[in-house]
Amino acid sequence: MVANIEFEGGVLLRLTCDFYVDQRNTHQKGMEFHGDGGSLLLRGWHDFDAPLEIAAFREEPRPVKPLREPYAGVEWGRAVRDLAAAIRERRPHRATGQQAAHVVEILCAARASYEKGGTVELVSSFEPPAPMSWAE
Repeated sequence: MVANIEFEGGVLLRLTCDFYVDQRNTHQKGMEFHGDGGSLLLRGWHDFDAPLEIAAFREEPRPVKPLREPYAGVEWGRAVRDLAAAIRERRPHRATGQQAAHVVEILCAARASYEKGGTVELVSSFEPPAPMSWAE
């Protein structure tokens, strides 16, 4: 799937994703973010300790040092633990229903755009959560 997305602030995104191709048949293993000034390369989309690299335009990637020691593997319970902490602390939790609904609307709009041709305006939105305390 390939989708062109324009964010509310004017940032443009070309999203390319594929769950059809087996990992043995591709060189793409992680996620890549490319912009006018450079690129971010996340070497794995799954593990919390996947290496991250940054590259200025037309330069070789270099490692980005983590802010803290990364969790090895996948911390499956992190979202549930954060939800419980948010309830105790009486603060909004990080993964809201509004955010999930917005993601679903984006996916449905991409399909509608493909089927009908043309752009599809979204009606949903959500307030992004504040950074975690260790990331500020």
